[in-house]
Amino acid sequence: MNYSALFSRLLKGTTNSYKYLFLKAITVRVINNEKLILIDDLILDMLVLAWYPSQYFKLSLGLQDQIGNIFFKQGFNYNSSVSITSSSFKKQLKKDIANNIDISGIRNKLAEYVQYRLLTPFFNEELRGKEDQEKNRLIFSLSNKYFESKCPLYKINSDKRSIELNSLWFDFIRTNISVLDSYQQLEWVHYLQKNNPNIPAIIYKTEPPTQRSSLKKQQNFWMEFISKNPEEKCIFTGKKLITLNVTIDHFLPWSFICHDKLWNLIPTDRSTNSSKSNNLPDLSTYLQPFIEQQVRAIKFHAKETKDWEKYAVTYVLDLGFKDHLELLNELSFSKNLGQIIESQYNLAKKSGFNSEWAAQA
Repeated sequence: MNYSALFSRLLKGTTNSYKYLFLKAITVRVINNEKLILIDDLILDMLVLAWYPSQYFKLSLGLQDQIGNIFFKQGFNYNSSVSITSSSFKKQLKKDIANNIDISGIRNKLAEYVQYRLLTPFFNEELRGKEDQEKNRLIFSLSNKYFESKCPLYKINSDKRSIELNSLWFDFIRTNISVLDSYQQLEWVHYLQKNNPNIPAIIYKTEPPTQRSSLKKQQNFWMEFISKNPEEKCIFTGKKLITLNVTIDHFLPWSFICHDKLWNLIPTDRSTNSSKSNNLPDLSTYLQPFIEQQVRAIKFHAKETKDWEKYAVTYVLDLGFKDHLELLNELSFSKNLGQIIESQYNLAKKSGFNSEWAAQA
């Protein structure tokens, strides 16, 4: 039996996220040395895997997909103090979901088909020409009848509340887990990209990062500018930046844009940054001040910083300029930066990010 070829066929023709998440949940359980797995445990794992892309990054899991709606309908929000970059984040998220979502109440919605249909490639001949409403019953029967001879990935137990992994598949997954993980990740990214064609950086939005990148370079960019321009003010509060404990804010939230490029960063104070959180700022109030401060910072570094080209690279590449000297054309810079901010803002708003945030007076 060609296990690799069969495994790759499990995710072919997938129209919703359930197969990806169900199969990934199985492989996670195999890593933990589990052969007999409760369906409710797999559903819990599916929700944990789906939370980060669907709730934190607001990605669509597909028009027919119900997982995102489950979080909404059950009023689930992750409010723990455990950061998403913490090594214990997934453990805490799983605990919160288990305590706040009625797994038994959503069992039929999530597992009614996927536990059966994932096994379809093992029984193509037996299922050919059968009515769709017959297939679940047939797959249940076939998975038990041919568990030893045809070696399906698992069999569905008589209570239909648990599955048992085939020993040969169990060993194959444990032996090849790194390759299988990479394959599943690639297929998952392709699926998410297909359902979110205009959203940037999908590949970084499937799992929580173990740590965020340092903003030391970006901090230096702004602190050098602020120290030589003491009249510069925070665009959100109007307070002089020189008097504040400055932190760097993502004008469009990192949870959408998923990068730390200078053209989306602005200095503010910690309390304002915390208040703004993952919200979109009110463009009618803040876009023009944002652009104007960016213009002044670029002009300052062009004049005062010897190797300022190191700061100019991402501006040139992302804003569509030929070289760093073109950045000094204030009209072109303002136009190009405004266009990219507005286009990304509209995508983020359409994805469900809260918009029109404003600093408290």
